Amino acid sequence: MVKQLKITLDDNEYQQLVKAKGNLTWKDFVFQLLEFKQKMEQEGEFVPRDSLKEPYVDAARLLYKLGKMLSIEQEGISWNNDYQIAALLPLIVSGVDVPEDEMVELYVFITNIVLDFLKKRHGEDEMWWSLLEYLRIALIKLIKGDRRSALKAFKEACQALQVS
Repeated sequence: MVKQLKITLDDNEYQQLVKAKGNLTWKDFVFQLLEFKQKMEQEGEFVPRDSLKEPYVDAARLLYKLGKMLSIEQEGISWNNDYQIAALLPLIVSGVDVPEDEMVELYVFITNIVLDFLKKRHGEDEMWWSLLEYLRIALIKLIKGDRRSALKAFKEACQALQVS
């Protein structure tokens, strides 16, 4: 007995399939796709993308816990917490809610990393170093909600630019 397969496609989908099919017949193309899928499943390489999110979130949480174990905290002051703060980024990417105070710490951490990179890149130039330091201070003040101090640091950065 012969069976027919009817698929409704819009123009864009049809053009994509025609392009992928190349010179094959539709029947050969479909069976080639089937063969590819079966091969991937046998080799264990076929993993639905959605099933990867949960292990990613679990790994991000584990990184955060490990970072917390590496940090030192005494009397409400913590240091050596770079790993814990850096582990917030994969949590944010995966959609986990992160408390606002930890978000502020992450923003400060990222600001410091980016501006340290720029300092290394333009390290010999004293004007760049001063300008980046003013900008770093201004951004951190803004992130922490201290707008007045941030504006003062931005003004100092502008003055540093005028002097050079």
